[in-house]
Amino acid sequence: MATLPLNREHLHPGDRLCVALSGGADSVSLLLTLHQLKSDLGIGLSAAHVHHGLRGADADADLAFVEALCARLDIPLHIHRVSVPERVQQTGESTEEAARNLRYAFFDTLLASGEATAILTAHTLGDQAETVLLKLLRGAWTDGLGAIYPIVRRKTGSILRPFLNVRRAEIEAFLIQEEQPWREDATNAEAIYTRNRIRHQLMPLLREFNPGIERALVNLSELARDDEAHWQRTIGQLLPQMLLPGKPVRGGGRSVSTIPGETEVA
Repeated sequence: MATLPLNREHLHPGDRLCVALSGGADSVSLLLTLHQLKSDLGIGLSAAHVHHGLRGADADADLAFVEALCARLDIPLHIHRVSVPERVQQTGESTEEAARNLRYAFFDTLLASGEATAILTAHTLGDQAETVLLKLLRGAWTDGLGAIYPIVRRKTGSILRPFLNVRRAEIEAFLIQEEQPWREDATNAEAIYTRNRIRHQLMPLLREFNPGIERALVNLSELARDDEAHWQRTIGQLLPQMLLPGKPVRGGGRSVSTIPGETEVA
């Protein structure tokens, strides 16, 4: 049985894992991989699909595909319908931002309800490399260059990305071997989106200078996350020693106001 390299670091027996399932190759392969390993991992497995109110009949076909796949695998499916255009009109967000915020609001609902202890998204090595480039172009520091974190803690659970070291070519080879079709989103080729221009224009150019550019960018993101974590720990240790409550007074010591809201530090 073919399998893909799954990061199991944050997976534990008894977890209720829910795969964010768009119908694309990445999320379909993640669902199949977890389905194959479900007994070995000792996990509960479900899927979640968000219909964004975009792309008309194509989005309806994505939903039908996802429903059929989950029915065949006997995996519970949570379906959520939203309107990204309405959100954009209300908030002024970009289409990508609005769609992401609506998805994560739904994920938080699933976590809070106890339907899942973690939501798994199928971000890949290529997604990570593209995100690092996007952050670099926007002038991000270490926190931003950390790009897509393997685990993000939410109030009532976690978002996990166990495919961050998996290449797209591996995913497609796996699905072909499993004779499992997937859905293609036509908007992934539209040049109006910055990420698509990075994927289809900038990355091919950078590969001419370094064929291993994706791995180099992913390594950079790992170093940035390690650096950020180090300084967060260090600041957390030093700050209580440097930041003292109250205002210095003549003759030594510190005065602390008893009036609510009038606290001072130095």
